[in-house]
Amino acid sequence: MKRTSKGRGHENRAAGIGKGRQPDPFNRNSRSCRACPMMPGNAAGRFPGFSEIGETGSLSNVSAITFLQSSKEILLLKLSGPWTLGSDLPSVEEVSEQISARRPVRTVAFDAAELGNWDAGLLTFLVKVRDLCRQRQIEMDSRGLPDGVHRLLALASAVPEIKDAGKKPDRQPWFARVGDQALAAIHSSREVLDFIGDATLTSARLVLGRVRMRRSDLLLVIQECGADALPIVTLISALIGLILAFVGAVQLELFGAEIYIASLVAIGMTREMGAMMAAIIMA
Repeated sequence: MKRTSKGRGHENRAAGIGKGRQPDPFNRNSRSCRACPMMPGNAAGRFPGFSEIGETGSLSNVSAITFLQSSKEILLLKLSGPWTLGSDLPSVEEVSEQISARRPVRTVAFDAAELGNWDAGLLTFLVKVRDLCRQRQIEMDSRGLPDGVHRLLALASAVPEIKDAGKKPDRQPWFARVGDQALAAIHSSREVLDFIGDATLTSARLVLGRVRMRRSDLLLVIQECGADALPIVTLISALIGLILAFVGAVQLELFGAEIYIASLVAIGMTREMGAMMAAIIMA
């Protein structure tokens, strides 16, 4: 059934919308009935002692904040709709404006009864609100948030942000860098000389029979460097031998000299790699 213009005019008059007339907030057909504190679903009517002072967003599928304030200097932020990164999220500047425009605010609280899906977008907004409260010395009460949000926010508060984490250090002048490298080289040379001197003196005392050591410690070191090291030495020798054989076979095949692969592995492991592996394992 089609509506006539008379029907529309009758509906507009019932809703209180007409030329030169203001909408009736107590009429359910009025477009502004949402602002009525006694209507069901209105935030001010469901929170006694709070008065609605502002709202951003109006649809259920849009991120929105409703600001409520009581006589106890508490600003309540009622979150509704989805708070995801892909949504048009409200900015923290709106919260700052509400705090500045109203009477002194001592506490900022939250109501997430109508909060939809949320992700890092909500956490980012809450972190900014927390920083704003710290700057203005206002207490932030996050008990009205979901348990997951409350835990993540507490975790973010427990780990402070590292300042200047991505800042590159200032480049020192050329003479300063040369001096630092020279001092580091001198320090390393001193440590090497100390080690060589200690080793020489200890070897001399060992030859003269003046070294003091327990026989059990000597046998333990011999066991660790001998029988206990046999499995790892065998594994490393086998792997390095396979690598030498594979690399050598590719090159010797070009000259038809595959018969020398065994000799290459044996001589290479005995003369070169064996001493180096022993030094690394002993170190």
